[in-house]
Amino acid sequence: MSRFLTPAKVSLLTLIAMYCDGYVPKEATITVLSFLTSHLTPSVNEVQKSRDSLRTYASTTLQDIQNILKGIKSPKPPADSLWDNFLYASWRIENLDMMFDFFSNLHQLFRKRPHAYVSLTSTSLMGVFVRRAVVEFERLGFQDAVSLWMEYKYYRAAGTPASFPAKVEDGTEWEDHTSFAPNIKLVLENALGREVEFSVNASSSDVEKLLGFQIEKMQSKKVIEPMRSSFLNSWYAGDYPSSFENLHQYYDYAMSNKDRSHYQYALLNLAILHADFGCYDEAMAAMEETIATARENKDIPCLNFSLSWLQHFCTFYDGHPNNGIAPDATGTVAALGAGGRSLGFLKEKAKEFRMWSIVSSSLLNEARVDLVNGCSPQLSLERVYEASHLNMVHQLESVKSSQLLVQSSIYGRLGIAPLATAYCDLVTDCYKTNSPLEEIVRARARTAHNLALAGDYKGSMKVLEAMTADADRNIQLHQYLSVCIGLVKLKQALHNNNLCHAEKLLNALKSAPRPPDAELTFQISTAEIDYHMRLRNHDIAYDKLEILLGDDDTEASIDFASTHETASAPAKNDKATPAATAGASTSTTTTAATPPPPTSTTARSSTTDTHQMIRLLTLKCRLLARCGRPQKSLTIALRAVAAAYTSRIMPALWEAVEALADALNGIGEYEASVRCVEGVVEGAAEGGDARVVGAMWMRGADGLVGLAGLKEDKERWEGLRRALQWLEKGGSAYEAIEDFEGEVDSLRKRWKIYTLLARGNHQQGSGEASAGGAGDGVVEAEGQRVKDQEMAVEIVKRIEVVDGKMREACGR
Repeated sequence: MSRFLTPAKVSLLTLIAMYCDGYVPKEATITVLSFLTSHLTPSVNEVQKSRDSLRTYASTTLQDIQNILKGIKSPKPPADSLWDNFLYASWRIENLDMMFDFFSNLHQLFRKRPHAYVSLTSTSLMGVFVRRAVVEFERLGFQDAVSLWMEYKYYRAAGTPASFPAKVEDGTEWEDHTSFAPNIKLVLENALGREVEFSVNASSSDVEKLLGFQIEKMQSKKVIEPMRSSFLNSWYAGDYPSSFENLHQYYDYAMSNKDRSHYQYALLNLAILHADFGCYDEAMAAMEETIATARENKDIPCLNFSLSWLQHFCTFYDGHPNNGIAPDATGTVAALGAGGRSLGFLKEKAKEFRMWSIVSSSLLNEARVDLVNGCSPQLSLERVYEASHLNMVHQLESVKSSQLLVQSSIYGRLGIAPLATAYCDLVTDCYKTNSPLEEIVRARARTAHNLALAGDYKGSMKVLEAMTADADRNIQLHQYLSVCIGLVKLKQALHNNNLCHAEKLLNALKSAPRPPDAELTFQISTAEIDYHMRLRNHDIAYDKLEILLGDDDTEASIDFASTHETASAPAKNDKATPAATAGASTSTTTTAATPPPPTSTTARSSTTDTHQMIRLLTLKCRLLARCGRPQKSLTIALRAVAAAYTSRIMPALWEAVEALADALNGIGEYEASVRCVEGVVEGAAEGGDARVVGAMWMRGADGLVGLAGLKEDKERWEGLRRALQWLEKGGSAYEAIEDFEGEVDSLRKRWKIYTLLARGNHQQGSGEASAGGAGDGVVEAEGQRVKDQEMAVEIVKRIEVVDGKMREACGR
């Protein structure tokens, strides 16, 4: 798109040159000058009065020129009609070289020539137009000049009658350049009230004028103002200084004109701006001033917008020290600090004025708050059903997507992953038209997260990348989607044990701008802890975990250098056998004396989300178990299980039970460990988290092996056979998520058990043979021994295959 020149402007330049050369008779001077003036710069009053005046400078066709010039006689040859002379002058530009000559000769219009009718002055309307046209043409690149010439040929040929003798058909095919901006066509149609067809490219100067006209029309309806528009553009682009400056210009404009009618909206935008860029104290102060100003002006819509945003702030912005929220005795949400005193007033006003969309949004926000605070799911569902009733009765389609996302969160918390994913799919498939882009992106991100938990990394990446084009229009959504994609890649790299690639991804995620969602920040932190645990940097992982938990108790310090040796030692049990040693968990007891008392990790926790707090406690259990501290791990695991069960957060409960089973194996309580796994493993399988399911089967198998070591021969072999089945299930779960380390661990334990079974069958057959037993029993024992040896050999081959996959993944 040219910055200024178009074929229509070339035609106006031709007409100006004809006027200066005396082709226009005196009686038609006013007519021609009025036409030129109206097509060069229409006045503001004309624009406001008539839509037709917009057409005069939006597009000038040869038909418009013909309507003015056709009935005017020309005092100079070659033709008698001024319109015919105009066509001759237009067709005199036969090629690109002659167009260059045409613009070069425009300088002559400013000089006094002997045969000229009039000379232009540099400050006149036509003089300014001609000077700018010459400058803009000289600034054009060669390709742009060729495009202008081709457009001019099409423009001239389309408006010239076929009977005109000077018209030349050169057979040049015209390439349509009119598809440059369908949005500009839409702007014109809205402004003019009719369909607009572009026959040629419009210049960027024309587009700027058209948009300026549209903004002025919107200003007349008090919809938007230029300074606020600039503020929004800067805000969406993530430019904090520019958005802040534009918003303050709006302040100055409102105060200088003594117009405080929209002052509260500027304050509301200022609060949102501060919150998005992490200035939470300033955001709360601006919100308080917004509410006070809106009350003063009796602006009920602004008050209700403040309600909606304040609840959103209290729910999702956890960096502010005074934004903690908790349900009161009646179950309603009250924000601590000054903001909480306004929530009740704003809610009542929303109901009083029947602003049902705000009431529905407030109910959904309260349901989200209940989920964060670990309240009963029944209370959250009750609020969702109330909002759903309002949405159906009052046909609030714009709030439907928020309702479905909250329902997805509730069912995800209850461990029904397929139903949670189905609600997200409803947002993207059935309610996409009326849903905000932010909620569509979040629904896609949740679906991708569930797919990644099940090991479908390709499907997860496909879902996220499908939203990249839409999210690129908003800097915050772009950052959110980028972090989600990075987390999926990081999860896959950690499971593949590709720690070099995982380190690069971690550094990229940590150096990126602060994610707009606290959940993403938490996932990055937990992934970093998992990374250090896989590197066996237990001291670093423990320090980072304590920072997240806010636990600074010095008694909780652990000598990691000494516990590395202890962690691999078997549990001390007088009745233990080689079978127990072969399959026992790596989380075992130590020979140390009574451990220090457990520290309180809940009182000073840096997170207000109950689910996140339980996950951190579970991580601490896993870390302590790896370091040979099962007693301390047990106390923390019991606390995590109790909190998850009370809050009915089923995914957190399954993780906590898995950590509890590991701790019980460490202290020799194998039967309790097996009972814990048997009670929840089937429900965990429905939750969709393959890592937790695999870890549960592994912990249960460790418990079965430990129990087998305490029993007699026949019961021992039966227990080991059952442990083999559980190990195979755990290995299948690890294989689904490409967790090579867990898969290899499962295969090695199976190999040890098959080796022990083969040795036991051999001893059993030898004993029966020496005792003169039946030959069938000896043959059966020998056959079983051969099968066990073959399975052990097969497992060794599979271990080599998995090791090859791990090396291949690390080489990518």
